[in-house]
Amino acid sequence: MFLVINQNAIIQRYIKILKDIFRKPFYLTYDFLNHSDKSTLIKNQQLKLKYAGKRAFLLLTGASLDSINLTKLKNEFTLGVGFIFLHKDIRNINLDFYFDVEPFSTFHENMGNWPEDIIRSINQSKVNLFYNNIFSILSQNTSFIFGLPNKRFISLNYPHITNEIYYIRPYNGLHNEKKYKKNYPDLTRSLNSGGGCIYTAILVLIYMGFSEIFLCGAGYTYTPSFELHFYDNYTFKSLHEKEYIITQAKKVIDRHNKKLDDNLEYYDLNKSGDSYRGVFVRHLKIDDLQYEKHRVINNIAISNDVKIYNIVPKGFESPVYEKVSWDEVKKILKK
Repeated sequence: MFLVINQNAIIQRYIKILKDIFRKPFYLTYDFLNHSDKSTLIKNQQLKLKYAGKRAFLLLTGASLDSINLTKLKNEFTLGVGFIFLHKDIRNINLDFYFDVEPFSTFHENMGNWPEDIIRSINQSKVNLFYNNIFSILSQNTSFIFGLPNKRFISLNYPHITNEIYYIRPYNGLHNEKKYKKNYPDLTRSLNSGGGCIYTAILVLIYMGFSEIFLCGAGYTYTPSFELHFYDNYTFKSLHEKEYIITQAKKVIDRHNKKLDDNLEYYDLNKSGDSYRGVFVRHLKIDDLQYEKHRVINNIAISNDVKIYNIVPKGFESPVYEKVSWDEVKKILKK
C-alpha cells in the first residue's frame, strides 16, 4: 500500500514539473495563434496607466475585512473581488471595479465558498446565482473584469448589461518566474499571475498605474494566516460569559477541521455588535508557496514604482507587504 501511494506521489510530482515547464510556452503560442481572443484582450489597453499616481483600495473577502469600515472609502478608488457583493456596505461605496476570473464551470453545487444561508432554498444554478448577484447588487457605474473563458456565457445570458466589461486570461506559474521586464504586467496577452484572485487583482491595479495599493481583508497574507471569510466566519451570540464562548469556538473549529480535513486553530474573539466573531488561524512557514508568490508580486510592484500597504489588525504581522493599521489609514484619508 505504501509503495502504491509513494509511486502516485512521484507521478504527480513529475506531472507538476512538466506543467511548470510547458505552461509558459503553451500560452505564448496560444496568444500568437488565437486571433479572436487577441481582439478581446486588446481592449485592455484602455486601462494601461489610466490611474497613474492615484491610490487604490483592494477589497478582498478575508474575515479580517471586519476590522475596516468600508464606508470611509466612498471617495476612494476601489476594486472588489469574489463574494465582496455580500458585504453589507458594498452598495454605499461606489465600487469602481469588480474583479473575478473564476471560470464559471467551477460553480458546481458543492462549491465550498457559498455561504449556506445565502443559497438555501434558492432554485437556480450556482453560476447564475453568482452573476445575478453581481449585476443586481453592484452599481451601473462599476466596471467589470472577468476571466476570458466566461465571455461567451456572459454575452449569451446577460446581453442587457451596459456596464463596461473587460476580460483577461490569467494562468498559474508565478512562482517559476525570477525576473520581470519593466512593462510587466501586460493585460493584452495571457497573464502569468499565480492563479489566485489576489495576485491577479494586484497585477491589474499595477497595470492601471496606481502608485499606492492598500490591501483590505488580506488575512491570508498575515502571520499567522487569518483564515475564513467575512461572510462565512463563525459567530457566537454574547449571551454567555466569554470563557464559555471561547470553549464553544474551539469546539466549532474542531468540527470544521474534522469535516473538511483542515488544521485551523482558535486564536481570539472579536466583538461585533451583540455577537462575537471567531478569529481562526493557520500557522505557515515563512517559505510557504503562498508567501513566495506575494514576494514575487511585491517585487513586480517595486519594479513599477508601486507601493503596496497591507492593512493588518492588532495581533498579526505582514511578512511581505508593508504593515499599516486601519487607524493610520483613517488619518491618511482625512488628509
